[in-house]
Amino acid sequence: MESTMGKCSGNCEERERRGPKGMTLDEFKFIYFWEWVHRLLGRLIGVAFALPLAWFAFKRAIPEGYGGRLAALLVLGGMQGAIGWWMVASGVTQGEGMTSVASYRLATHLGLAFVILGFIAWYAFLLGREYLYGRVTREAYLQARKRFILVGKKVLGIKALYCGK
Repeated sequence: MESTMGKCSGNCEERERRGPKGMTLDEFKFIYFWEWVHRLLGRLIGVAFALPLAWFAFKRAIPEGYGGRLAALLVLGGMQGAIGWWMVASGVTQGEGMTSVASYRLATHLGLAFVILGFIAWYAFLLGREYLYGRVTREAYLQARKRFILVGKKVLGIKALYCGK
C-alpha cells in the first residue's frame, strides 16, 4: 500500500510541476503564441485580399471573368477560418481528457488550404500566362505542389499540438 501511495505522491508532484495536460506553462505559452499568430495571419490575409478586391471591383479594374473567381476565393478563405474554429472546438468540447483536435477536422482544414492554394495558382497562371517568359507546364505546377505537400507532411500529424518527446 505504501508503494502505491509513494507512486501517487510522485505522480501528483510531477503533475503539479508539468500541469494537468502534461506540459509546463512555458510549453503551453509557446503553442498558444503560434496558434495566435496563425489566426492573426489568417485574418490579415483576409483583409489584405478583401480590401483590394473591393477597391478594384469599385474601379472596375478586375479582368472580365475574374470577379466571380476572386469572390469565390474570398468565400473559401472565410470558410477556412470557420473550419479552423470548428476544428479547435473539437478539442475544447470533447471533455477533460481531450488534448488534441479531431483528426478529420484537421484534415478538412488542411485539405481546404490545398484547394485554395490550387485555385490561387491556377488563376495566377491564367492571368499571367502571356507575361511569363516560358509557358508554365502542368508538370511544373504538379512538381511545385508535390514539394509543398511533402514539406507540410513532415510537420503535420494527428498529434500536431503534442509537445512531448
